Amino acid sequence: MNYILYLSTACQVFYVEEMEAMLIKIRSNNKKFGVTGVLLYSGRSFLQFIEGEQEILNQMMQKIGKDSRHYNIVKLASGTSEERLFADWNMAFKVSTDDEIKQLEGFIDPSKPDFYATLQGEKPHPVVSILKSFAENNRMH
Repeated sequence: MNYILYLSTACQVFYVEEMEAMLIKIRSNNKKFGVTGVLLYSGRSFLQFIEGEQEILNQMMQKIGKDSRHYNIVKLASGTSEERLFADWNMAFKVSTDDEIKQLEGFIDPSKPDFYATLQGEKPHPVVSILKSFAENNRMH
């Protein structure tokens, strides 16, 4: 399984309604092309991890590079893994209270010590560390 992790800066602040509309399209495309992953958004930063066939990911990165909603796109990591890290997610996003979010199917709390074990057993994949750090450093209080 191939993957890409990138960071970018949003051209504007996105509100919940805008993110939800954007993600309807993203989820549809991801499902169609067999791509899974996770999108984290905080302030004006996006951190996205996508996984799928290499050719599809290359095409997606070309589209992402031309997307006017963000800039400063920096590829943080890419490579292959034996299996998907986010097999059940064609793209996750939801704004909820902490209690509501804990009830979501497939929810993994990146602030918990067992976050690594939940995703990759005893030895976590390097991108999991980056995702966890982003989530912890951008936590809304």
